[in-house]
Amino acid sequence: MLPFGTLLGRAARLVRELTHSTGLPATLATSGEPVEVDRAVLDTLHPAVVQLIRNSFAHGFETSAQRRGAGKPTSGRISVGLSLDDATLVVRYADDGRGVDRDRLRERAVGLMPSETIAQLDDDGIDRLILEPGLTTSNDAGALSGRGVGMDVVRTQVERLGGRIEIDNAPGRGLTIRLIVPVSPTSG
Repeated sequence: MLPFGTLLGRAARLVRELTHSTGLPATLATSGEPVEVDRAVLDTLHPAVVQLIRNSFAHGFETSAQRRGAGKPTSGRISVGLSLDDATLVVRYADDGRGVDRDRLRERAVGLMPSETIAQLDDDGIDRLILEPGLTTSNDAGALSGRGVGMDVVRTQVERLGGRIEIDNAPGRGLTIRLIVPVSPTSG
């Protein structure tokens, strides 16, 4: 068992590094640090949280000028928290960026699945497209995004633990993702 704060310390360093390398200012707020988590679960969740942070910088955060124009603080905000309920951990990841562009997702899903299937998806179904292998909203592959493997890997890691992912998309206001997993690989 390791404190969840172990993961959060590494997340804080990544946010600082990406703020510096991208020029997109952001802060990280955390909660749930004292909760202890099975090392195998923590080792699986770490790359998932890293991918979520990278996605906030690659897809979510606007420039300071764009944020100001949208009535937001000039610095983006990420929050990562953990709650524990019986044998279930919930990692809540949220950013206050632009959220998921549903029209762009629909457009980019063409070719990965039948157009009829895409047309039948409600907003929640469209939002879940970010978890599909090969889907990216980036035009070019770069250091942070564009390969269509990031969120698919997150989904695979969470499912490997016997968990699931919930997505709350607020276009223009941000994205919240909950990773819901058993406390240990053998529970649940």
